[in-house]
Amino acid sequence: MKKKTPEKVVRFYGNTDYALECIALKRATFIHRDNLNDPFEVGVSFDTDFGNNYESLLRYVQRYHPSELTSFREKLPMQGWYNIVGQWAMMASRIQESLLVFSASAEKDGVQPQENLYMWGHYGNGHRGIAIEFNTAVLTDSLMSPEESGGSDPWYGMEYDDEMPKITRDDIFKCVMNSTPEKPCGPELIDSILKRACFKGMVWERENEWRISSRFRVVP
Repeated sequence: MKKKTPEKVVRFYGNTDYALECIALKRATFIHRDNLNDPFEVGVSFDTDFGNNYESLLRYVQRYHPSELTSFREKLPMQGWYNIVGQWAMMASRIQESLLVFSASAEKDGVQPQENLYMWGHYGNGHRGIAIEFNTAVLTDSLMSPEESGGSDPWYGMEYDDEMPKITRDDIFKCVMNSTPEKPCGPELIDSILKRACFKGMVWERENEWRISSRFRVVP
C-alpha cells in the first residue's frame, strides 16, 4: 500500500548559494541519478524474480488465472516473449539513464528533519548549510498539470530493505492483459519498474526520504 504523502518535506543544502538561489527563484532542482550520494540508487533495470522463463510464467497464469490462460498466450505467444523482454529491458534502461529526482525528508517518529543532527551533519555541510521546507501539494501543483498527473499522487516514500524488489510474474501478467498493439507495455509494468527507484538500503532508513521524479515532468 502506498504511504500517505506528508504535507511538508525538508531538503538540506550544503551549498548556501544553491539554497539562496532556490529561494530567490522559487525553483526546485531535480538531480540525475549519477549525482546521487549512493551510486546504487535508482536501479530500475528490468530484473524479474523468475529469470525471464516463459514456461514459469505460463505455470503462474495457469494456477492463478486459469480462465485467462488462452487469452494470455494469444496476447503473448512464446515466439514473441524474448522480443518483448528485450523491448522492456531497453525501456527500463532509458528510464534509468534519463530519470531525474527531487528528494527530501519528512518527519520520522515525531522528529522533524531540521531537528535531526544526523541530517545536518550528513547533508548540511557539517551544520553550516541551509534546510528548506517545501509544501508537497504546492510543489506538485507547480510542477504538474492535471493532465500530467492523471489525478494521481506523484510522491513516493522510499522503502528501505536489504534487497531490491524484482518484477514479478503478476506484474507481467497485468501488463500483458492490459496491453494493446499501440501500447505493448502497460502502465502497471512501468509503475513496477519505477517503484524499484524508490528502494534504498537499510542504512539510509533514518532519512525517511520522499521523492518526486521527472517521469511526470522533465524540468530543465
